[in-house]
Amino acid sequence: MNIKKIWNRLGSNKGAAVSVGVSVGVNVSTSAVYSEATAKRFIEDAIFLYKQAIASNDELEHKRFSRLTIMVIPFYLESLSNFLFDIFIDKKLDDVDKRSELPESIRRFRAVYNKLLNKELKDKDFNGIRDIFTVRNKITAHPAGRSKMRTTENGWEREDKNIFYYKLGRLPKVYSHFYPEHADLVFIEVRDFLTKYINSIKHKLTEEQYNYIWPNELIELKGT
Repeated sequence: MNIKKIWNRLGSNKGAAVSVGVSVGVNVSTSAVYSEATAKRFIEDAIFLYKQAIASNDELEHKRFSRLTIMVIPFYLESLSNFLFDIFIDKKLDDVDKRSELPESIRRFRAVYNKLLNKELKDKDFNGIRDIFTVRNKITAHPAGRSKMRTTENGWEREDKNIFYYKLGRLPKVYSHFYPEHADLVFIEVRDFLTKYINSIKHKLTEEQYNYIWPNELIELKGT
């Protein structure tokens, strides 16, 4: 086994941590431990899909890549919330956050915020993120066999499922209605939430932790 090849291949992923051990006895054996920067991979994938959406000249591809972009973002947020929760909280989620009506990722962000700052993360600070999980939970993760629509004074609305957005009211309520501008809206909301949240707790983070969760990719894409 070529240890150098293993090291170079795994370590080439940005944010990855690799360690290699060698055991010498009657037989020579090697082992490698690889820690992947999961959150980084998710946001890189989301940005790649978004760029495909805006570059395409095909209407169907505009919508298809936009939907896929938005589907990936909750996994990015979930990965970040798991990362922070695993570092700072040594209890079960239900023991440290009682807001069972909220997505678990938001509850983990809340629990860490409360532990580090001894105060509550307000609903107005995460309502946009809540809306993004509403898209995941009510439109993409558990899709209807067919979406029933009716006309209202606000345009077409879903008749078969109650979908309410707390902040991002411009987001569609039907799977096939997403466009690049909706992915753009989601990116900006995630950037704004994370920069504010991380700046609030950064004095409790190591440099390595801060660099990992800071949304450089979104800032480079959408500015500050």
